[in-house]
Amino acid sequence: MAILKLSAFLEEITGKINGTIFYKTKYGQVIKNNAYSLPQRSAAQLRQQVKIQTVSSNWLNLSDAEKIDWNDQTANYPYYNKVGEISYYSGYALFLMLNNNLLNANLPINLLVPDYVAITVGTLSIGSLETDTLLLDYVGGSVGQTLYIYASPGISPGTSLKITDLKLFDIVTVTGTVTSFSYPDVKIGYQGSPILGMEYYFNCKAIVTATGNKSNFSQITSQIVTT
Repeated sequence: MAILKLSAFLEEITGKINGTIFYKTKYGQVIKNNAYSLPQRSAAQLRQQVKIQTVSSNWLNLSDAEKIDWNDQTANYPYYNKVGEISYYSGYALFLMLNNNLLNANLPINLLVPDYVAITVGTLSIGSLETDTLLLDYVGGSVGQTLYIYASPGISPGTSLKITDLKLFDIVTVTGTVTSFSYPDVKIGYQGSPILGMEYYFNCKAIVTATGNKSNFSQITSQIVTT
């Protein structure tokens, strides 16, 4: 910022000229740049951007035959578009989708297209929830599956849950037909330890570790902390 000394021909300037702002104070005319901040990315967003760039750059290294193999697998991954119609990925989009899922789960990516594996989604339930401990049970699914577990902060009973309340809580591996996940001294979201009398909600998504294929959300389960 600078102080502008005006001449006899020019006594005062106010407004903006080509990105420069002029205004008057009791100390004289002031001139400053009209700088503005671009949206600041969090560390997590920057890491995600690097991951996406890493995956997309690997596509460029594939041979034409390898890219055709990815195109041939797209029929196994239908999805519903924004107007509710069944659509299919391009080979490139499928490569990005599956490998970004793997990277986000801290798993190695696939340069060669993997054989399709159907997702078997189990049932997540709350074994126990107290002010200092949490036990979750996952029944079904497939051994070796990667599980994204989502949890809400404590919500007053009777208050409607918003889907945005559910945040990623943990990433775990399914080790059997019944897998239990124990969290002593548990902290859930910004509230920390579970609060007596509050209700907590959980659900999950399953990822096929070999391919990166991810399920939709499981059914939501909840429990009120009573002890």
